[in-house]
Parts: sequence; C-alpha cells; structure tokens
Amino acid sequence: MRQLWKIKIYSSPLFIFVVLSALTSTFAIYLDFIQLKADFNDEAARFYRVINERTNQNETVLNGFAALMNVLEKDDYEKLRPYAREMLKTYPHIFELGNVARVGYSDVEKFESKMRLNKYRDFKIKEFDFDNDRRWMPVGKRQIYYPIVFLEPELSQNVPNLIGMDVGVSKGFKSALQKAIDTGEIVASKSFSRIEGGRGYVLFKATYQTINPPSTTEARRTKVDRVASLLVRGEYLVKQEEIPSGYNVIIYNTENIPRDIEGNIFKNISFESSDKPKSRFPRLEYSQEMNNSGQPFIIKIIFQTGFEQIKNTSLALSIAFSLLMSISFFFYSRRKMEKASSLRAVLDERKRTKVTLESISDAVITVDINGVIKDVNPAGCRLLKNDISQLKEQKLKNVLILSFEDSDETFAYDFKECLIKQTQYSYNNSLVLRVGERQIAIEDIASPMISLDGSTLGVALVLRDVSQQRMLTGKLEYQATHDP
Repeated sequence: MRQLWKIKIYSSPLFIFVVLSALTSTFAIYLDFIQLKADFNDEAARFYRVINERTNQNETVLNGFAALMNVLEKDDYEKLRPYAREMLKTYPHIFELGNVARVGYSDVEKFESKMRLNKYRDFKIKEFDFDNDRRWMPVGKRQIYYPIVFLEPELSQNVPNLIGMDVGVSKGFKSALQKAIDTGEIVASKSFSRIEGGRGYVLFKATYQTINPPSTTEARRTKVDRVASLLVRGEYLVKQEEIPSGYNVIIYNTENIPRDIEGNIFKNISFESSDKPKSRFPRLEYSQEMNNSGQPFIIKIIFQTGFEQIKNTSLALSIAFSLLMSISFFFYSRRKMEKASSLRAVLDERKRTKVTLESISDAVITVDINGVIKDVNPAGCRLLKNDISQLKEQKLKNVLILSFEDSDETFAYDFKECLIKQTQYSYNNSLVLRVGERQIAIEDIASPMISLDGSTLGVALVLRDVSQQRMLTGKLEYQATHDP
C-alpha cells in the first residue's frame, strides 16, 4: 500500500506539471542566457573591429601625412593642407593634423622671424599650462622647443590659436614626443580633456633629415627634422549611437585601470563603483586590446543582464511542454537527435570530401571571384612545387603561369567566362604550365562554385598533368609519319 501511494503521488499530473514546469522553465532561462552570451560576444567583437579599424585609420593617415612632410620643403606648409582637409573630411574622429618643428634655444629668434615673414605676423613660441591652470604662459628657457607650425583646421571654435605652442611642455605630450623621436614609430600621448570639451589624445610620428629613420637612438635624436601630429576625439572614435543598447563601453590605456580617468579615452559609464555586479543575474564582459602598436588601448564592454532578457515566449512554451510531457520530450529528443545526426552527416561529408581531395592525383585549386587562392589540395602543391601556406591568399595569375604548347608567350588563367556563364569552362587546347624552369603539359577544367542561396563563391580549377600522355602521343605521331 505504501508503495502504491508513492507511485500515485509521484505520477499525479499536478506533481509532474509542477516539477517539469520548474525544470523546463529553469532550463529555458539557462538557454536564453547561453544564447545571450553568444550574441553578446559576437556583437562586442563586431563593435571592437569597428573601433580597431578606426585606430588603424589613425596610423595610416598619420603615416601618409608624415611621408608628405618628408618630401616637401620645410616652409611648404600650405601644401599639406589639401591632404589634411581630405583626411579630416573622410575620418570625423580625427580632429586635427599638425606639424611640429624642432628649434634649438639659440635659433629661437631667427626661427620666429622667419615664421613671421612666411605667414604668421604675430608668431611667437609660447607655452600652455595643460597640467594645472590651463592658461598661456611665457616661454621658459630650454635647450629644445617643439612649436606647432601648421594645423588643420588652423582655428577651431572656442579654441585659441595654437600656432607656436610648444607641445614639449606638457608631461603627457613630452614623453610621447620624445619616444616618437627615439623610436621613429607612431606613439600616442596620454589622454587629456580637450579645451573644447571631451577627451582626446595625440599621435606623434617623427620625420628625419633622411628618408629612412637613422638606425640608432642617438642618431635619431640629432637627425630629427619635424614631428607630425594627429589629434583624435574620443567621442567620435566611439559614437554614442553606435553603442548597442544596454552596453557600457570604456577605452583606456594599457598602463591604467578603467577607474583611472587619466587613462580614459572614452567611457559612457562610471567605473567608480565596485567591480562586483549588484544584480544576481550574470554580468557579461568583453575585453580586447587594440591590434596596433602605436595606440596601446584596451576596449572593455560590459552588459548587465536581468529579467528583461528572459523571453516570455520561452516560459510560456516551457509550461505548455510540461502539460504535454510525453509529446514534449519525444519531439525535443527527436529534434536534438536529428540535429546531431545532421551535424554528424555534414562533418562526415566534409571528411570524405577532404579525403577525396587529398587522395586524387589531379590538382584542385579553389579561388574566390577575385582570383585569390583559397585552398589547394596536396596534388596541386606537388604540381606547383610549393606549400599550401605559400599558395593560399596569393593571386591565381601570379601562381599559374601558362602558355600554349606551340608558343612561348605566357598568360594568366582567365576564368571570367566560367563565372559569367555559370558553367564549366576549359581552354580545350594544349596548355603548358611553367613552374620555375620546368614546363608541364596540363589539361584544365574550371567549374563555378555556387552557394545554396545562388550566389557565386568562386571557381574550382582542376589541372591534370598530361606530360606523359602528350609525350607518348607525340612519339606515336612521329612513328606514324616516319618509316621505321
């Protein structure tokens, strides 16, 4: 009787409904958060790539600006302006491009006179107190001065005329400026509060009296000519409207911590509070260093999950599935099994395809629609006498050097007709592949690769070494036309 009572209790519909509702609801919430984490990582990584690309653009623009400075005469400042204006128009996060001169103490008076004659009637080397009172000050006596001699835009709203300002005065600029001179590389200053508002930082790139930077630090210090500068606006490097909803973003220098405002390039939250999340729901975080040497910054993205991330539909479905216990488990299990089976089938098919490609004796080369090699099977590597690592991402026209058997004129393989007509294509002629000093007789066939949605992915090119066949054919033809 006791056993029967237990069976009755544990098999009652209400008990099963309550237990399964709790289990399936918990499982549904767990699945929601697993998917939420995956979506967060994907979105954060995409957002990181956007910001990282902008930091790379900074260095590209500054390298181009420095190269232009290097080929122009020192006084041809106005010839820098068209390039600078175009770059500022193209990249809104770049606020200013500048040219900084290097002036010794004994040359100050002569340099100031020259600048007044050239363009700036009131030119004078001056100092600005960035670190304390943020005001103009008389220039102090120093061995070397680094005055700004060119800016684009030359004057900004609510910003005083910075022409002549010695950028070597500020501690944040001075160390970055000296490092740029000593290394010949792009160096970022510490971030600072800009006069017109917001945070920013400056990139420096030194140019020398020679086209290439001198080989030693001492030589670079004596041969430095000018320094190119680029000012980046933090609020444009990361635009508020680009930040996904609910995401907290901070970009800071690797030498600082997120709560240290002096190292912040951008942030849309306060990091003064504890790092421990206040919610019982998990906090998702993504942190990645920028992929460039001149801007050692880290982007950190935080997303605090909560009840609003739980899908009501998932809860409703989980309760409905609890009411239909047997059917729910049956279809759920079958769906999982079919999914696993399909995945195994795909993996098995991939393995079979890979084994097939590796085992066939014909060379198989896959290229995208731009003619860039994406894969080569072992037979192709042997035919081309090269490793796959050396062949991938190369242009097909640089790898396949062809000619016809009766001609010494070489040409690149043309598969455009194959892509246009969406059908197999072959030269149907006696092709010769030139690999170094060797000439290999080949037959070819190009087939378009088309995705499930109908878009063209590229071309699969099959090459067969027919050197022996052509040699034998030639021998037989010769014998047929000549007496024994």
